[in-house]
Amino acid sequence: GQNSLSAYSFKGELLLTLVVDALDDDSDDDESEEDDDETSPHLAVSQDRSVWLARGARLHHFDAVGNGLHVISVGESIEALSVDRERNHLWVATKERLEAYNALGELTVSVTPGGDPEHRDIAYDPALDALWVADRRTLRRYDAADGAVLFSQELSEEISYLAPDYQGGVWIASEDDDDDDEGYLLKLDAAGLEQLRLGPYSEEIVEVVSEPADSSVWVASRDAVQHIGVTGEILHDVDLGGSREDDDDDSDDESEFDVRALALFIQLNRLPVADTGDDVNALTNLSVQLDGSQSYDPEGGLITFSWLVAAPLGSSAALHD
Repeated sequence: GQNSLSAYSFKGELLLTLVVDALDDDSDDDESEEDDDETSPHLAVSQDRSVWLARGARLHHFDAVGNGLHVISVGESIEALSVDRERNHLWVATKERLEAYNALGELTVSVTPGGDPEHRDIAYDPALDALWVADRRTLRRYDAADGAVLFSQELSEEISYLAPDYQGGVWIASEDDDDDDEGYLLKLDAAGLEQLRLGPYSEEIVEVVSEPADSSVWVASRDAVQHIGVTGEILHDVDLGGSREDDDDDSDDESEFDVRALALFIQLNRLPVADTGDDVNALTNLSVQLDGSQSYDPEGGLITFSWLVAAPLGSSAALHD
C-alpha cells in the first residue's frame, strides 16, 4: 500500500508488512510530507540485506527482519538509489545532488555538480568501483570512494535509465527528443564509445536491469519485457498483456506489471557458482586433490564447501580432509 512496505519470499509468501509512516520522525516539514505523497518510491537492498526505501525527500532504512534503523531527510525529492556493494553504502540521487550513506545512516560523500544538473538515474559499477550517473544528456562516472569525476560525455539524446554491463561499460535507455513515446537502447564501453544501438522502441522503456553473469540486460516497458544479449540478440521476450493504446493513462491500474519488483528480483536472486576446475582422471588407489577455491557468490557473500562422492557400487573411494 501507499504507506506500507511488504516483504515476500521468492515463492510468493508474505513474510511481513510494515507501516512506514509509523517510523517517520516528528519533523514538521510539510514540504517533505507532500513529496512523500506525490513522488514514486524507490527501493534498494544492501549487501547486509537491509532495505532502503525512498519516499519523497526521506530515506527509511530497515534491517533484514523489518526493524526500523534510520529515517533520514535529504532535503529534496529523491530520484534514484544504488548500492555500492564494495562498501555497503547507499548512493542517493536528488535532482541536483549525489550523496552516499553508510550502514549507520551517516553521510560519507556529498557531490554537487556545477551548472544546472537534472539527475535521472544512477548505477554502481563493481567492475570500475564507480558510479554511473544520468544527467539529462550528460553521462558521468564518479569515483565511488570519494565522488571525484572520472568521466563525462554529452549524448545526442536524453538518458532515462542506465545499468552497468559488469565489464566496465554501461547500458542506457534513451528518449527520442522528437517523439516522447520512442526510445533507444544503447551500450557504451568505459571510454564512452557506442558499441550497440537498438530501436526505436515504440513503447516507453521504464526500466533496465543488467545480468552480472553474462552482461546481458533486461529491458521493460509497461507491457513487455525483453532479455537482450551483449550483441543485441533477443534471448527472451515476454508479453505482459498487449498494447494499451485504448486504455486511459491511469497509473493506478492494478494489472500493470511491476518492473521495479522484477529489477529487485534479478539483482537479489543470485545463486553461488560452484567451480571445481578441470576434470581429472586418476588410477585406482591414487589420491586426487580437490580444489573449489574458484567458486564464488555473485552477491559477494561468504561461501563454504561441501563435497560428495558419487562412487560406483563396490568402490572404496572416500573423502579425506
